[in-house]
Amino acid sequence: MPFCGRASAWSKAAFLLLIPAMGLYCAGLGTPFWMKSSTINNSVNISIGLWKMVNCSGSLTTPCVGTSIPGSYSTAMFHVTQAVECAVIIPMALAFVLSLFYVTSPAARTQKVAAWIMLFSFISVGLFIVGAVVWTLNLPSNHYVYWSFGLTLFAASLLVLVAVLMIQDIRMFDYEGIRLRKEAKREKRAARRNQRKKQQY
Repeated sequence: MPFCGRASAWSKAAFLLLIPAMGLYCAGLGTPFWMKSSTINNSVNISIGLWKMVNCSGSLTTPCVGTSIPGSYSTAMFHVTQAVECAVIIPMALAFVLSLFYVTSPAARTQKVAAWIMLFSFISVGLFIVGAVVWTLNLPSNHYVYWSFGLTLFAASLLVLVAVLMIQDIRMFDYEGIRLRKEAKREKRAARRNQRKKQQY
């Protein structure tokens, strides 16, 4: 049997993209490199994430020290970014679970489920954009976005692809054929039950 049976290539590709999207997003969310401030002589070399700061200031041989977020960074907008970026995980996880059922279970392979996968993917992207805009607009002076932010941005771009693929699936997939096959199976089961009843009498 081919991978995930009769599911369309669009939905299979969307499911496979959701796996790295979730991994990359969680990696970006949890690592302390959302923004950075540094000088040429390394007298200032700090990286700040959503939950932790890494201070590597000093000479090139000075060890880096991880600390909690200082109060100067922990502003209201900082907490807004934390909340919104964490909220991204909820619709993303729902899209992943629905996609898993969609490609593996014929019973879940309906146009409504495909639409929910698309919708949850777009909601995740929308929430990410809100958090990213808030984060970028509130960068302190002499700070710039860093690679953890880039990981989440790349994950969001994968989610856009997931949503686009599911749009194609909704447009192109033979849902009517699935419905007819399901009806034919129900009719066969009903016919076998009736035949068994007749044989008993």
